[in-house]
Amino acid sequence: PARLFRPAGAPSRLAVRGGDDGAAEASAEEEDDDDDDDDDDYEFQAAPTLSTLKVGQQFDGVVQRVLGNGVFVDIGADTDGYVPRSKMAPGRVTNSTEELAKIGDTVTVWVSEVSEQKFVLSMAKNKIVSVPAGPRANITDFVGEQAWLDGSVVGIQNFGAFVQVSPSSGVGSFQGLVPRSQMLEGGGFVTVADVVSLGQKVKVRVLEVDVKKNKLSLSMTGASLMALAELGEDTWIPGIVKSVVKFGAFVQVAPPEGSEGGPIDGLLHISQIVGGKPEELEEGQEIEVRVLNADAKANKLALSMLEKGAAPVVPGMDEWMALGNDTWLEGTIQNLANFGAFVDVKHPETNNKVSGLVRNSEIANERVEDPGEFVEVGQEVKVRLVRALNGKFDFSMVERSAAPPPPPGPRRPSRPTAEQVAELAALGDDVWLAGQVVDVKAFGAFVQVAAAEGGTPMQGLLHVSEMGETRVQDPTELFKPEQEVKVRVISVEAETGRVSLSMREKASAEPVGAGAAEAA
Repeated sequence: PARLFRPAGAPSRLAVRGGDDGAAEASAEEEDDDDDDDDDDYEFQAAPTLSTLKVGQQFDGVVQRVLGNGVFVDIGADTDGYVPRSKMAPGRVTNSTEELAKIGDTVTVWVSEVSEQKFVLSMAKNKIVSVPAGPRANITDFVGEQAWLDGSVVGIQNFGAFVQVSPSSGVGSFQGLVPRSQMLEGGGFVTVADVVSLGQKVKVRVLEVDVKKNKLSLSMTGASLMALAELGEDTWIPGIVKSVVKFGAFVQVAPPEGSEGGPIDGLLHISQIVGGKPEELEEGQEIEVRVLNADAKANKLALSMLEKGAAPVVPGMDEWMALGNDTWLEGTIQNLANFGAFVDVKHPETNNKVSGLVRNSEIANERVEDPGEFVEVGQEVKVRLVRALNGKFDFSMVERSAAPPPPPGPRRPSRPTAEQVAELAALGDDVWLAGQVVDVKAFGAFVQVAAAEGGTPMQGLLHVSEMGETRVQDPTELFKPEQEVKVRVISVEAETGRVSLSMREKASAEPVGAGAAEAA
């Protein structure tokens, strides 16, 4: 039978549904007489049937039944279509079906699945998924798969596209996800719906197989990168500057003629630009580049304008070399390693910062085995530049001439031995010792003490809560390096050699602030 249909999205003036006796019943809303001849929104066409429905078709229908797990919608076909609750709204559906639709509601739906006896609809365009008939492949069939596979887009989400694909063995099919980052060669932000559409045939490769979770990750990228990776590092290829950024430029290149894949954007880092000045490049400019790295798995391409073997360009290198190795600079220790200390150094004129290494041999005028015995992270030090090569900086804290270098700051003592720790622990917490302030921090002061006169000095922490009967807000106002103080040992950790000190009388056993907290 033929029926009169309103295309999806047209003004709602006519609803078509099957009556109890199977005949079509049409109900029209009352309209003004002067609109009677305005039928541009209508077309006369055959009613859809199970044999003519196609995945992705859009209809306006009327909700006929509401169940706990979904609703039935009449789109004018010979039977109602079913909308599962999971397809009644975009994203995760937490509302009940009664909250999402009511009997008599007009809703826009898309055909999701069609079989010989029924069809499934979706009220969310991004949840149209078509699972082809036939056997299901085993996830293990894709382990070690190296070939490019033919797939069909069956679902679109904002984070990627679901693609139905068969292994190269050709037995069955399986649904995998192509993440958004794997849809365009070279990566970058994309809107999934702008790249693929439902039903589109695509070439994919296996990115990852998670047998335990039964998940298959796919990629539409890699053909261009694989072809470019085969080029030697001394092969120059043409490129077009697509955009210029602070840290370099993005350049579009193409794989060798006859290779699979198309143009791809790669990063030309500032260190690989002649002169280190990306601002001298212009969008649309044609340049010659080499492939430094083509990583198909990470979907990244690195390019260079420098000759093979040339040192990377470090912007502002000339300003550092002009200082010479006799200029003392301000630095801050950032990290420690067994071979030296890493330091951030500021240029005295431009305030530009670089990171470099102070090797053990350049920390002090004596043998250094543990840098942590001389400097600590966050400590401010004086350094001079001794070497700058290929963008790497070496600094020194010592002066090789007769003149001594500026003091590097308080030296941290070696970790005490078990015997030395035992000597302190044996004193008891009521014995007062003469100590000398070594360093002052916001949380307390490090004080050097010895168990007996002439004994081996050890360093302990005098916390702010143990500096007096009232809490000290700023230790730097009360203590200075080399200041003499009287302290007593209140705890010793034998395993770590950590010593805690106090300037408070033993009767005030409770740390300052603790009693107030309990009272509160």
